[in-house]
Amino acid sequence: LVLAPGTVVINEVMPRPDGDEPAWVELSNRGGVPLSLRGVLLSDYDGNDYTVPQALPDVPPDAFVQVLFDGLGSALDDYDFDDGVAHLHSPVGVVDPFEPAGDQTALYRSLLQEPETLLDFIAWGGDAGPDDDLPAQARLWADSTSLAAEKGGLVSGLSAPGDSIGLLPDRPRGMLDSYAVYAAGATTPGLPNGLPSSGVLLPPNGTVMLRQTFELAWYGAPGALGYVLQIDDDPDFGSPEVDEA
Repeated sequence: LVLAPGTVVINEVMPRPDGDEPAWVELSNRGGVPLSLRGVLLSDYDGNDYTVPQALPDVPPDAFVQVLFDGLGSALDDYDFDDGVAHLHSPVGVVDPFEPAGDQTALYRSLLQEPETLLDFIAWGGDAGPDDDLPAQARLWADSTSLAAEKGGLVSGLSAPGDSIGLLPDRPRGMLDSYAVYAAGATTPGLPNGLPSSGVLLPPNGTVMLRQTFELAWYGAPGALGYVLQIDDDPDFGSPEVDEA
C-alpha cells in the first residue's frame, strides 16, 4: 500500500521541552488499514532529520507513533502497539530540533524530498520562508502561512515550554483552523487529541482594573454552540452576580 497524504498525519508536536522532557512529534494512522511507516522521513529542513526504523511493525488504524528527540537511540525503541502507541527515540546528537521562535516539520514517504513524496507538513510561529515551498507546490500547505505557537492575546511568538500544537479530531490536515495549541499538562501523546476548552485571553489572575469599563474576550472552543459568562466574588462561583448565556 503506497502511503498518500491524509493516510498518515502529523497529529501533534511538542516543540519546546519543559524541564527534562524532550521535544517530540506524534504521527497518526488515519488510513483505516494497517500502514507501514518504515523508512518514512521527518525533517525540519535544517538538518535535523529522523528516519523511522525498519523494525517498526505496521501501524494499526488510529494508532500513534511518537518520535522523541532525546538522542537516546533506537535501542530504547518500543514497537509494541498493544497500548495504541509506539515510542521511538532519535539518534545520538539529534535533540531539540525546533527553534523556540517558530519552526516546521515535514513528513516524507522516503528519503527523497520532493512534492510527490511529501505526506504532511506544518509550520508554526514565524513565517517558514522558503521552507514551505515544497509543501506549497504539493498543495499540502498554503505558502507563507503558519500556525499559532501559543495561547494568548498579546503573544510573544514563542512556543511556551511543554505546550503542543495538535490536529483537532476529525478535522482535515493542512488547514489553519484544524489545529489548536494545547497547554502543558493538556497534551495527549499516544491518545486522540481532545477539543480544547475556551480560554481567557486577558486579564491574567490578579490583574487590577484601573478604569470603570473593560472588554472581555476568549478563545473559541471548536464546535461550541454558545458560551456562558459568569462574574462572582466567590472563586467557587456559588452565587454569580452575573450569569449570562
